[in-house]
Amino acid sequence: MSATSPFYSSSAKHGRSALSRSSETLEGVNPEASLWRVKELKTYIRVPLIAAILFLFAGVNYAQRACPIPPPSPFRHNAQIVTRQDPKTKQWKVFMQHPKSLTSVGDPVYLAADFAFQDPRLKTKPTVDISFVSMSKTPRFEFSHALSLLIDGLPWPVAAPVQYSSQKQSGGVYLEITKVTLTYDSLVNLIQGKRVSAQLGMTKFELTSNHLEALREIANMMMPGNRIKPGGGLR
Repeated sequence: MSATSPFYSSSAKHGRSALSRSSETLEGVNPEASLWRVKELKTYIRVPLIAAILFLFAGVNYAQRACPIPPPSPFRHNAQIVTRQDPKTKQWKVFMQHPKSLTSVGDPVYLAADFAFQDPRLKTKPTVDISFVSMSKTPRFEFSHALSLLIDGLPWPVAAPVQYSSQKQSGGVYLEITKVTLTYDSLVNLIQGKRVSAQLGMTKFELTSNHLEALREIANMMMPGNRIKPGGGLR
């Protein structure tokens, strides 16, 4: 299977998806179709695509309204980042999906993240959900989905419990999501690493600099007052 994400939009160029830059995705266009545009999927991936999207962000219905176009991002990556409002809770959420697989062989594993904006008057810092999304003909992580991380060669403890979910889609494809919730401080510690490798079950992979830049932008959006530098570190 190609290492290109089934969710990748060809409009994502020059390190920043056009979806996060244009109000067109929020006004007059189906946001889900715009965010997760299919690009030459294999036959067994095509059918469960919509169900996979709904399952990943279950319970969230996006309001379609215009947003101001933000300035160009200093973070150079290929991830798609969009902001939507949950019409039920009225809470604004940010979603990130990276189109490049973390694995180079076998069925792909993709990086995703999401967090909810928090009232800046609150003293508590926001948290972020980091997800590893896999789609394959047979479950890969059902009985082994422990997550371990190395930052610059040193073990990095994952304090929060790992959450695992699996659902068989029409067409016989299994959507697996392994998720861990990180505090803002933990995320900052993670993205300051120059080399971050991980093992999920028996599958080993490395977060490229492109993946890390996407997470750095997420951290920058979580706490705008604490400016994250491209490449890692704080201003």
